[in-house]
Amino acid sequence: MGEKVVRFSDLSGQMADAAAGGLIPLTVTDYPDADPDQRVRIEVTPDELEKIGKLSIAAVGLETEPANEEEKRSRFVVPIAKLATLATVGPIEEVLANAEPVTPAKTQKRPNGERRSHNQRADGGPLVNYNEPDNAGLPHKGKIGEAEAAFVRENLELVNTRRAAAGHAPIDPSNPEHAKRYGFGS
Repeated sequence: MGEKVVRFSDLSGQMADAAAGGLIPLTVTDYPDADPDQRVRIEVTPDELEKIGKLSIAAVGLETEPANEEEKRSRFVVPIAKLATLATVGPIEEVLANAEPVTPAKTQKRPNGERRSHNQRADGGPLVNYNEPDNAGLPHKGKIGEAEAAFVRENLELVNTRRAAAGHAPIDPSNPEHAKRYGFGS
């Protein structure tokens, strides 16, 4: 028996046609009031991508640098032609070529001035070890270790009960993504 996975566009909810190219991932890099350090990915159909291309403009993303912690960062997206009209000392390309490069800070300091440990989460809590039976099979961004995969395969009912209690969908061995991720059928 075969299985067919159906995927839908995040913008329109339209079903993706695999023959027409399926879905195309887009990373949202600039959105008003969004955290500039938090990017998100959406998936769109080839037709939607074509429409986005027709709607798009050549633009420059700008943001202020707050002088202190009380000031809020402001972000702007300005058409290149409009920004060029503000450059009266020379062409905008020349202004940008002569501008000071911005390099991100190498170490991120905590409010008390200490560096963040790699052995704890950003909120100071301990890292979660997904190879431990209590955490195995819970959703996370990292790779699935062999110990976690083995525990999930051997204790699928228990893992799915925990996932349901936490509000997550169950792991389905017949789902190709889940089968690959946790090593079902290998």
